[in-house]
Amino acid sequence: MSKYLFLILILLPLISSYNRQKAMKYVNKYVKTPNHKCGNYLKCSPYAYFGKEACGYPSHKGDCANFVSQALIAGGHPYLTGRKDYCRGYPCKKEEVGAWELDQCLHNKFKWKRTCGKGQAPPSNIRIGDVAVFYSGGCTSGDAHATIVTSVNGKNVKLSCHSPHVKNVPPSHFTKSKPYISWLHYNG
Repeated sequence: MSKYLFLILILLPLISSYNRQKAMKYVNKYVKTPNHKCGNYLKCSPYAYFGKEACGYPSHKGDCANFVSQALIAGGHPYLTGRKDYCRGYPCKKEEVGAWELDQCLHNKFKWKRTCGKGQAPPSNIRIGDVAVFYSGGCTSGDAHATIVTSVNGKNVKLSCHSPHVKNVPPSHFTKSKPYISWLHYNG
């Protein structure tokens, strides 16, 4: 058996349990609020929270990738750990707090299909529970913002995220400051 077939056989059961509806249930519950009481932003109860707009944590840029990764995990996706393929599992040993790292983690480790470009339209296979990461200076720049797809109606896609806490907005809501879009599609 080739090493690639062996890896596919190992990884396939890991992500085949991702339930988009469970991920959406999490998003709908927590999109406008932190998922625990403010206090210690590293308290893992069950996740950390970095959203300065709700808890006043001035040292962090926000909670976007953290929130999206928590929604994926709530939907049954495997923890985003390992330190390989950009998956850090920080700080609660399960989620990713960096938008660029989340993009790379989902694409490289979990083989989510990635389509990226300036003003990139959503691919025809995009579904709720997929991810869009917005970049200011190209598809790999460090200045990034993570969102989760929460509505698809033909070519009309809506996104939700933290930092800022917004629900069901079009991609154009983010493209003025971050015109490059990386669409990540879970093929399952």
